[in-house]
Amino acid sequence: MRNILFLLFIVQINIIFAQISLKNTEAKTVASLNENVLYSNENVPLFNLKGQIVFKEKSNNRNDIVLTIDNRKYKTLINENISTSPKWLIQKEQIYWRKNREDILVVNFKKQDGFTSFYNAQTDSLIAFLDSEDVSTLQISFVLFYMWDYFDLENVFSKSLEANNSNEVLPDGIIGFMKPVFGDPLNVWLWNGEVLYQAYDNDPFYVWTYDGSTIKPQWNSRIETEWTWDGEEIKPYWGGHPRNNWRWEGNILRQVFNSDYKKEYEITDNIARKRFGAYGETEWEIHGEMPLALISIILLGIVYRR
Repeated sequence: MRNILFLLFIVQINIIFAQISLKNTEAKTVASLNENVLYSNENVPLFNLKGQIVFKEKSNNRNDIVLTIDNRKYKTLINENISTSPKWLIQKEQIYWRKNREDILVVNFKKQDGFTSFYNAQTDSLIAFLDSEDVSTLQISFVLFYMWDYFDLENVFSKSLEANNSNEVLPDGIIGFMKPVFGDPLNVWLWNGEVLYQAYDNDPFYVWTYDGSTIKPQWNSRIETEWTWDGEEIKPYWGGHPRNNWRWEGNILRQVFNSDYKKEYEITDNIARKRFGAYGETEWEIHGEMPLALISIILLGIVYRR
């Protein structure tokens, strides 16, 4: 009997020492890693790692996949669920967040003195740490997934990026501009609060005025070339087919009549683009203060009409 109790004691001790704690900046445990299972403070299994796939709790059901990991020689790609587009990348001791097809460095981590510490790459402040440096990249991947939600990191980094964008230095006299993410780098539209015009083309036909309700060419304006804006809907000032009426519904621009989802546009994180299909030159970066009415006529190609 004593031998059995002794063996149980040894097993318990091994379990305790095999357990790795994830702690916040106050050194309070927020989760625990035991081999390839992440537990809550209540010792409830949250996620488990099997091979390069992370499942909910202790499941191994395909419907419970939360992460798929592509652990390569020089970098690791982390996909949510069964997506083929990674949301995070780990390279050396840096973690990148893929946002609008751009890889943004958000977290640095360091293994040192028996700890694995995670730092905000934008502020160099500590986010959390593991009380072991003996952790694999695969384990770091699903610990990152847990931290992303627990510490609301997506919101933290989004606000930081927005603050950086709001401090962006614009050209003199310009309060906003749009430029393609891909395509012609000279196809830039500038807005000075009164006139919308191209940055690198002096063609007077590509100059538009906007007073908050009416958009029209500055040169050779005619009633049939003018457009009106009521705060939600843009449409020809005079006549024209109803299919030329477009309306913003939240962050989505769609036709008022006979709407076709393939022709819809959206704005997400200061990027305006088609919702479906290839983006190409229909994907635009928005900088500064650009009125929705002007974003609309650029997306719809109205600005290029003569």
